[in-house]
Amino acid sequence: MPTTSSFDVLVVGSGASGLAAAVSAANAGARVALATKGSIQACNSAKAQGGIQAAFGDDDSPEQHAADVMKSSHDTADPALVEALTGDAPAAIHWLEELGVEFTRENGGYRLARCGGASRKRLLQVGDRTGHAITKALRDAFQAGDG
Repeated sequence: MPTTSSFDVLVVGSGASGLAAAVSAANAGARVALATKGSIQACNSAKAQGGIQAAFGDDDSPEQHAADVMKSSHDTADPALVEALTGDAPAAIHWLEELGVEFTRENGGYRLARCGGASRKRLLQVGDRTGHAITKALRDAFQAGDG
């Protein structure tokens, strides 16, 4: 006889965004189901090498980061969403570190690189496996939380 389960939240996709949503919902006390296209490891985010951006440089700020995003989008991005994304980026990096992501460091701080569309160095990386490191930490956190 089949059994049924009840969930508060259904997250579709096991990429970085889906896993972050699943971990956040589970941390808030929700019973979370995660739907994937194959296995929990089968996501494009895990293959991403580039990095993740946040304003950590002495010459940078979330406001400058937001200005760069707006310029790169030719002012088509939603300013409220851009403000939320860039304003929350440093806290998101710290959250990922709490989950076990070890961003590459140098000289006592993050190693920051400059990438396309950025006026400042704000790209954080985990060697050349940033996506893998982020999704692995999120997968581990989700699975540890009985998600």
